[in-house]
Amino acid sequence: MPSTIHQGLSWAFADDPPLAFELMRDLFDVPVPALESITDRRTELDRYAPCFGDTNELRPDVALSADLAKPSRTGKFAGGMGLVIEVLRKPKQAKRWRMRVYQALMAERLRRSTGVMLVTVDDRVAKWARGLDALEIRPRDSLMVLDRQNMPRITDLDFARQQPSKALLSALLHSATDDFQVLQP
Repeated sequence: MPSTIHQGLSWAFADDPPLAFELMRDLFDVPVPALESITDRRTELDRYAPCFGDTNELRPDVALSADLAKPSRTGKFAGGMGLVIEVLRKPKQAKRWRMRVYQALMAERLRRSTGVMLVTVDDRVAKWARGLDALEIRPRDSLMVLDRQNMPRITDLDFARQQPSKALLSALLHSATDDFQVLQP
């Protein structure tokens, strides 16, 4: 059962949604564009609850979406942005993963760039949460694109025999653009 402090922290954002985006801009240096309207989206993830059962349902404390004052179809915040706010009073290993699930599901549902803000009054939780990103793949590396530009051309037959899967990838990626050097013995 959430505590009074937990609920108070959550409702501070639910009652004043622009506050969350203001803090993103002012405290975390996120380039938040001018926003027009902000909508409470906590129920967006309810459709995923049945697959987790009653005890592990996906219910973020606060989930918001914001429309851009000047709509754009391209760029980082095309269409607007989303934000999941999770309040924690003690470190919970399950939340390490669940926060990323909230983020991914909200982004998919809203079709918007979505961030996560963890709010805590406990220094141990803050330290734990700040260390979570060190355990993850760096954001700029979280989408790794493998193509002919970064896949080496494997032309050494002995190497190809030792690592046939790598040789196959090289051959497929490079030969798709008529680069048949990788296929020559």
